[in-house]
Amino acid sequence: MKKVGRPPLYLYEDDRINTRREQNRNNQRNCRLKKKLHKQVRDITQPINFNKKYQEDIVNSFKNYGFNTLFTGTINLNHLEQDELEVMNKEVDKMNQELQIELNHFKERRTTIQSLKDYTERYIQFLYSRNVIDRSLVFFEIGDNQNIHTHIILNSKTNYQDLKLILESGWLIGVSKTSEPISNNEEKEKVIRYGVKELKPTSSKSNEQKKIDNWFFIGEYD
Repeated sequence: MKKVGRPPLYLYEDDRINTRREQNRNNQRNCRLKKKLHKQVRDITQPINFNKKYQEDIVNSFKNYGFNTLFTGTINLNHLEQDELEVMNKEVDKMNQELQIELNHFKERRTTIQSLKDYTERYIQFLYSRNVIDRSLVFFEIGDNQNIHTHIILNSKTNYQDLKLILESGWLIGVSKTSEPISNNEEKEKVIRYGVKELKPTSSKSNEQKKIDNWFFIGEYD
């Protein structure tokens, strides 16, 4: 009597088991591949943090150069401006008297990132010309109460105590501080990250854009 129905796919049970095992392996591999592709697509579609990328690009560009000191300088021209204000106001008095007008006296001159940058560039050029430093990376920040200050990441072969004395005595427009020497690459990268932390190129705020426009570097980068 003939058997009715679909003939068996496998003559032997071992063939069926081996074939099924290979199918399972293929299915698992395809599943892993799909998950990987899905993750790649998801990563691509996620919005890019351009501020973070900008900061990381700067860190990666400079972390392989030698830097061994962080110097922070503030600008406080109140005590320095008084003489200048007196001179300017004498001119105002002279004009008022000669022209019989009533111009108001100047009360203060507003400090800006640009004015601090101008001074900082001259300061660094002086240090560089005297072979005190051979490389510098400079950022600007605005702290509480509009306290504008600069972080200068620099490299020097000068003895640390001598360097500290030269840096701080040469900074004439405010308070300054010299960090302890940077001792390894991990510390160096951390210091550079500290310097770039306020750089936000996507910001529409004027002060944020000034930080982007005015950071700079001077020295040997060949």
